[in-house]
Amino acid sequence: MTIEIPEDVALRLEELSKQDDADIGDLLRDLLARYEDERAAKAKRRATGADFARNAKAAGLASPHPVDTDEKQWATLADLARHAKKMNMASPEPVNTAERSREILNTEYADYLYERRVKGSSAVPHK
Repeated sequence: MTIEIPEDVALRLEELSKQDDADIGDLLRDLLARYEDERAAKAKRRATGADFARNAKAAGLASPHPVDTDEKQWATLADLARHAKKMNMASPEPVNTAERSREILNTEYADYLYERRVKGSSAVPHK
């Protein structure tokens, strides 16, 4: 089979195959596999976003503006956040995530680790 590709693409493939000391066919197979993996991961993220919207609706957190979850799917956390705001699911007050994370790390997580150690259920061996 013969496939015509732009010269710059052919030169780049040749350059990459020399750098990796790989056959161009193997390089293309690897690139295609990565592409397919990324597409599958993106589809999974979209499905997760649609699941989020359906679960929110089932929990009685339906948007005052109808959204067809089968038609609209989200690919990123930012898309989910925008939709949550549309559904009035956003926090009524600003949240300082960095400060709250530090607080959890310094208090709740420290307490959790201490209790794990005291109970002897820690996966980290003691010296």
